[in-house]
Amino acid sequence: RFGTCGTAAPSAKRFQRVVCSEKHSWQAVDVVDLPGDARYLAKNVTAMGDAACKEVASQRSDGALKFTWSFEWPTRDQWNAGQRYGYCWVPEAG
Repeated sequence: RFGTCGTAAPSAKRFQRVVCSEKHSWQAVDVVDLPGDARYLAKNVTAMGDAACKEVASQRSDGALKFTWSFEWPTRDQWNAGQRYGYCWVPEAG
């Protein structure tokens, strides 16, 4: 109810964060710790985050062979402030 949800996929232009008690279609379900010494938006770290989120989505898919997920980096401002984790997003079931 009070979790972090979104009105669309995090990569969509119309994406907005909302509390999960509001109308939404995606939910942040986990975080991925990022290396403290990583470069912002580094491809290898993006691949690591994406793989971790894929695993989270797979575990939540109830054995489905096709499932969707998204890994989201912190914003540049969040990164500069020291945030070293990103979000794993999955579409809301149903």
